[in-house]
Amino acid sequence: MAFSPSPSKLRLFLVMLLCSLDLNAEGIADWGKQPSPCAWTGITCRNGRVIAFSFPHFGLQGMLSQALISLSNLEFLDLSDNEFSGPIPLQFWNLKNLEALNLSFNLLNGTFSAIQNLKNLKHLRLGFNNFSGKLNTAVLFLKSSSVGFGVESVLRRNS
Repeated sequence: MAFSPSPSKLRLFLVMLLCSLDLNAEGIADWGKQPSPCAWTGITCRNGRVIAFSFPHFGLQGMLSQALISLSNLEFLDLSDNEFSGPIPLQFWNLKNLEALNLSFNLLNGTFSAIQNLKNLKHLRLGFNNFSGKLNTAVLFLKSSSVGFGVESVLRRNS
């Protein structure tokens, strides 16, 4: 279901999402001070819809929130260099508009079961996590001329 909220509902949703992410409040001191969440640090909007969610190096911890899936217009997601752990929720692979995904330098694990669903993906960075298994060969066909994989240490081999 697409998330097409009023500005006040978007504001409430993002504040709830913030709480679920265990975000370092120091990095987002402007959140709530501006009437529109589209003016807040890390949030970029187009026509009132969140298209970018960017929080690299923010000291985020815990598991990736499935609430991010509600941002169905998301084109850019950067949660790199934090301390997320656990698997990438399966619903992440349903973000059909996603063009850039950077989850590198976290503590994520698991596999890439449905990455081929991200048909618009141009930039993928998953390195320096604890993933296992093989990258699905379908990822090679995702806008392959412009995909930057950043797969250094993306997979940990079980010896």
